[in-house]
Amino acid sequence: MSGKPHLWISLWNLWITTPTYPQTPRNRGIGRERARHNLRGVRCFGAYQGPVFAPMGGHGNPRSYGTHGRIEHVTSSEVPTVPLNEVPGEFDDSVRAAAEKAGAILLDVREPDEWALGHAPGAVHIPVDDIPARLDELDYDAQLYVICRQGGRSFEAVKYLTHVGFDAVCVVGGMVEWQRTGRPLVGEGEHEPKIY
Repeated sequence: MSGKPHLWISLWNLWITTPTYPQTPRNRGIGRERARHNLRGVRCFGAYQGPVFAPMGGHGNPRSYGTHGRIEHVTSSEVPTVPLNEVPGEFDDSVRAAAEKAGAILLDVREPDEWALGHAPGAVHIPVDDIPARLDELDYDAQLYVICRQGGRSFEAVKYLTHVGFDAVCVVGGMVEWQRTGRPLVGEGEHEPKIY
């Protein structure tokens, strides 16, 4: 598989060692506090996927793999997406308060070094691996627009967030598209903000 080997190994390990997956308020009729209680101890967003693999004999995943583990195609019918032009303009401002008042959060799930090079001014940064441990930082009632570099990590994050009851959508094209369309970027440090 491409990507970060430690992420995929941790996903596999958590799937093997996690006997149940967290219930959600939306599909189990339980309260928000109970759902959060069910998430305690989950160290990686992929832990919930264990039961999804069960129909496949406990091996593989919902993606279709070709020879040598390469992904041939990924279906996204279960993952809500939104084009960049439908992302609220409030995220172009450096103050997040306006967007949060409107009930929307732009969640950037890239790594800290990517975030430092350039990000949307009104975004909230939580790396994808940290999402389960930092769910309390997100407004449960807000619309989450989840973004990464091009869409792979945000796709996985949206699968997890919707599974645990958040109203989340994946921003198609990610920060690469954000930069291409000329939306504002800010960076940390003296360099000019840029998405690579």
